[in-house]
Amino acid sequence: MQGQTVQWDPMMEYRMPYELRLFWLYSLIVVVVFFVKCLRIAGQLWSLRKASDGDFGSICNLCKARIDSLKRLVTPTLLLSVLTSMYLITPLLEEIRDAKIAPIALSAGSAVEMLKPIKGGLVISVAFYLAYSLFTGALKRRKIRHDFAPGVQQTSG
Repeated sequence: MQGQTVQWDPMMEYRMPYELRLFWLYSLIVVVVFFVKCLRIAGQLWSLRKASDGDFGSICNLCKARIDSLKRLVTPTLLLSVLTSMYLITPLLEEIRDAKIAPIALSAGSAVEMLKPIKGGLVISVAFYLAYSLFTGALKRRKIRHDFAPGVQQTSG
């Protein structure tokens, strides 16, 4: 009796819906774009340390535009994550409505799987906002250092 092992065979096989696959592909692309943008912004912030007065303003403006582009990617990511979750959860809710009796474990497990895109979208969006905040603060500090550095003429305006 003790030598026997109990086997558990799942009652159903889960296949990831195409909407979810597309969302994770989009998420992967957005994360790669995020890291590329962060590296470019960090490089520009580093180049501001040695920039001449003539180049400083143009590099600052370019850097500011790239930092703002981080913020613009948050909205589509959040909307797409919510839209994907809604597409996935709608059939489950319709099935529960039509059956009138819902197996609790099946419904809860399915709902958890369908809400994962919202979690993924939120994590990506938080990373974008965090990078936006950090780079904006770094750019402001560089501008302040440049404006109050010895040898820089102060203009009133």
